[in-house]
Amino acid sequence: MANKYIKYVSLTVTILAVAFVTIFTFAKNENNISDTKIIGSKSFDETAFRIKINSIDEILKFADLVAIGKVIDDGKTVETEFPLPGGESQAKKLKAMYPNINTKMEVTHTNVQIEKVIYGSSPTTDIITVGQMGQAGNDEGETKIKREQKVLLILKKHPGTDNLYSSVDAENGLFKIEKNSKVISFSDNEAVSKYDNNNVDILVNDITNGLKKQKK
Repeated sequence: MANKYIKYVSLTVTILAVAFVTIFTFAKNENNISDTKIIGSKSFDETAFRIKINSIDEILKFADLVAIGKVIDDGKTVETEFPLPGGESQAKKLKAMYPNINTKMEVTHTNVQIEKVIYGSSPTTDIITVGQMGQAGNDEGETKIKREQKVLLILKKHPGTDNLYSSVDAENGLFKIEKNSKVISFSDNEAVSKYDNNNVDILVNDITNGLKKQKK
């Protein structure tokens, strides 16, 4: 009788141990989504294109628009002047000094239909263009938003344009919203990837509170 009881207890402990390991492994994999992310802007780690942040509040101060929307096309590659510190005037000086110099760079322009404005002035139309580093069709330069994705975007407006924006800080300002309303950051930075698999309302609440603090 005692032997049967010991065997029963041993079997129960074994089953519980296996269940615990399975649940722990699943939870760990869910929390390590960042390990499988493609971060296209990592080549710019040591430049001004990527800001090393410790909290989402640090990029909100650059935001002109925070919005939820749906990506409605595949994006197209366009050429634009490289953002030199002196702007267009510096580009002209460089071309005068070095006629063969190329001051242009390739970026992707993708259209997003705005569904909800969380912060900032509403665009003049419900469709905005989001500019990202690198050619359309690949994630080099910056991981691209893609057709049919529902996204939450933290954006800055391009001066002198009506509806052209870009992320305040490459992937750090981009979030995909899944069908179950959970978000996945495009970035592996802990300051924003901590929202992975959380409901979008948690992210929106933190953004709203962060913006309120900056206005005080």
